[in-house]
Amino acid sequence: MNYKMRKLFACLSLVVVFACGGLSAWAGSSDVLAEIRLKPSSKIEKAAGIWVDGQYLGYLKEMKGSKKILLLPGRHQLTARLTGYLDFETEFDVAAGQTREVRVAMRENLTATYPDPKDMARVKLKVEPSRAAVFVNERYVGHVDQFRGFRKSLGLKPGNYKIHITLPGYQPFDTEITLLKQQKYAIETTLQKGGTERQPLLSERNEPSEPVAEAR
Repeated sequence: MNYKMRKLFACLSLVVVFACGGLSAWAGSSDVLAEIRLKPSSKIEKAAGIWVDGQYLGYLKEMKGSKKILLLPGRHQLTARLTGYLDFETEFDVAAGQTREVRVAMRENLTATYPDPKDMARVKLKVEPSRAAVFVNERYVGHVDQFRGFRKSLGLKPGNYKIHITLPGYQPFDTEITLLKQQKYAIETTLQKGGTERQPLLSERNEPSEPVAEAR
């Protein structure tokens, strides 16, 4: 199956339960869908962003309870992304009514390079919901909660950036910023419910996320 067909299939086969919405009527029966339970191999993986069939769902730690992953029967692809680590990818088949455990194990990207802390600008995110995904120049860098609060921020080299903050079920937030050396910048917003946008898909080249430092 080529990349374009996989994107189309993702829209048809992926069903996720969110607290703000829930399942559509046709998918209400537990014997129709398969449940996927993600098992991190360590604490590191809990902050990884999760994509299924190219569609962003959230970060691993929240993929349970009212936000559990439910899929139609068939073959699916799961990708986990975390700044400073190589992408984790796996494919699996599920049957109707099945509960399947998928183990996620990240490997450190030993060739990763990080901005010099002496030159970095610091961007603090004051965004709700705090579990929303953050993309910098179309690259996933983490979720809001990693970059807000005491001594937490997004470290970036001086330059121009496109910031995209998104969460399924909410309208996305987009802005462009220009950062100077050692500048401190704050982004403050509340995502509005009711978004119908197509969530960010993995690039065809599937390059690892560029490392972004957090404040200590």
